Amino acid sequence: PPPPPPTGTPLPPPPPGTGTPIPPPPGGYAHQILRLQEPRKPPITPNKQMKTVFWTPIQFHRLPPGKSIEFVESTIWNSLQDGEVNPDEIESFFGKNAQTTACKKSLVDSFDKPKLAKPKKILDSKRSQNVGIYMSSVHVDIADIENALLTADFSTVDIDIIKGLDDIKGTDEEIKMVNDHVTSNPETALDKPESFILQLSQIPMFSRRISCITFEASFSEAFTDFTMKVDNLLDVCLYMRRNEGLHNFLGLVLSLGNYMNGGNKSRGQADGFQLDILGKLKDIKSLDNTTTLLQYVTNLYITKWGIDSEMPVPGPAKIVGKYGAIHVDLDEMSREIRKYVTNLKSHENIILSIFKEEDDSSNDAFKFKMTDFLDKSRIDVETYTKKLEEAIREFRSTVDYFMVKPKLGSKSNVVTPSDYFQFWAELCNDVKELWVAAERSALREELAAAERRIAEIQRERRNSIVTVPVRKGGLKDRLILKNVRN
Repeated sequence: PPPPPPTGTPLPPPPPGTGTPIPPPPGGYAHQILRLQEPRKPPITPNKQMKTVFWTPIQFHRLPPGKSIEFVESTIWNSLQDGEVNPDEIESFFGKNAQTTACKKSLVDSFDKPKLAKPKKILDSKRSQNVGIYMSSVHVDIADIENALLTADFSTVDIDIIKGLDDIKGTDEEIKMVNDHVTSNPETALDKPESFILQLSQIPMFSRRISCITFEASFSEAFTDFTMKVDNLLDVCLYMRRNEGLHNFLGLVLSLGNYMNGGNKSRGQADGFQLDILGKLKDIKSLDNTTTLLQYVTNLYITKWGIDSEMPVPGPAKIVGKYGAIHVDLDEMSREIRKYVTNLKSHENIILSIFKEEDDSSNDAFKFKMTDFLDKSRIDVETYTKKLEEAIREFRSTVDYFMVKPKLGSKSNVVTPSDYFQFWAELCNDVKELWVAAERSALREELAAAERRIAEIQRERRNSIVTVPVRKGGLKDRLILKNVRN
């Protein structure tokens, strides 16, 4: 123990949370501290494991030789008073997860053997290197990994790290070899990769938990893409059959085409047209090559219904975007939804097997999250099974509505979304470009009209100004005379 301070010298302040701090003595603690061989502050033992503050401490009793009292007295740490803190509050904010500290036994401590000999390597060099690279890249404790798997809480461990565990985990043969070594040679420490895969294998139902968690993450991502495609296909089909603006636009194309084909018995007097012409409208140029038939139809539509009306075709993203209707394969999507049903059922069985074997109430969080995931996913899959069937019906109705024929030589003799929407892809993109250009032109015209109106108002104001002669003897006349005299 450190020697007692000289008589009359105040003691250093108490540790945080133990009462009102005692102010430092006059001149600080420098004279007292430099006599000590131990830290001046007593040790503190929190009631629970705390998160680490990775700082580099300054301790006066460990200052290098040659540091004078004057140097110590000149620092903030000589006279800085410990702030009063609430230990319970600190522990509630910065204590480590109770479930992590409540593990039956720390996996790290279980294999923290004294290094009596060189660590034992059991895995082959390439496999050991891969495990070592993974361990050095994730920067998490095995206890945090265990807590994430037991509670499905990814606040401290990223889900991508959990996914990587499935590839890095030990095989049955590797686990057996490591266990045999630990049993037969308890005095020989394991190398880090071997210790890591052994610790993973001791997490209850490790493989099943990994399977459930990775399935939940991949299911949510993949199913979101699936639902976006179904929703978009359904929306586009309903739009094409019900949108009045699109029908008006096609009506203009039909009228102009019939007029231009007048007198041609084979092409004129058409009641409709095959959609392949839509992508060729921009290739039909005017006599002076200054415009195209597509530009003319678009301008005619704007003249009749106004630039403020809705663009009369679907946005290009609806057709060729990431979830665009042209990318939809109906047969593949039907297989996907059946696969979702099958995978959901198989993982439901795995999750239920974990619930059955795991009686630890501390893992209620895992049970709650997995149960919630299963319930929601079942409803979503059931909903989109019906919605996919509706989208397929609507697509077939749309194909029939526009009387689109299968490609010549098609083996299936069925029009696919790719076949159908290729007719619309170029048209939608070209009309959008023309529409945006027309909006900008209209905006410029409005701006020019506003400027002309402002100029006209200013001109009218100038013309309305009436000049009145200065009245003799009036205020203005007197001021003028005064300025002249001065």
